[in-house]
Amino acid sequence: MFRFFITTVFALGVLFLSAGHLGWWEGWAYTGMALLVLVLSRLLIFLKNPDLLRERAEAGRREDVKAWDKILVPMVAVYGPLVSWIIAGLDERFGWTPDLPDPNGTRRKPRRFQRQWSGGFVVRCQPKGLPGTGFRYPM
Repeated sequence: MFRFFITTVFALGVLFLSAGHLGWWEGWAYTGMALLVLVLSRLLIFLKNPDLLRERAEAGRREDVKAWDKILVPMVAVYGPLVSWIIAGLDERFGWTPDLPDPNGTRRKPRRFQRQWSGGFVVRCQPKGLPGTGFRYPM
């Protein structure tokens, strides 16, 4: 539980320190969704297969773990998200992601619903629908 708390505080710190401010609602939304998925998945594993949860918690200290797994797991579980949090925060700070085009062809600033990083890829959201299609999301 303590490790979970420290990890959460560290992730929030990296994300918002690189963004330069706490008023970034997309960062809070990402953090909330990530925490929800993390807590629910751990709870589900605990309820369905507690031995698996125990095995995963001890994986780094076990002798029978393959050498490539000791390298690959930290890259995927620690360094990948860390780099994406830093880049997402810097993108918020410096505005690297270009503005979304308006359906009528002009460029405008989005309603702060533009950028969110997911696994190193930018996910772009159009709040009113898909540009140029006439399709509108129900609000």
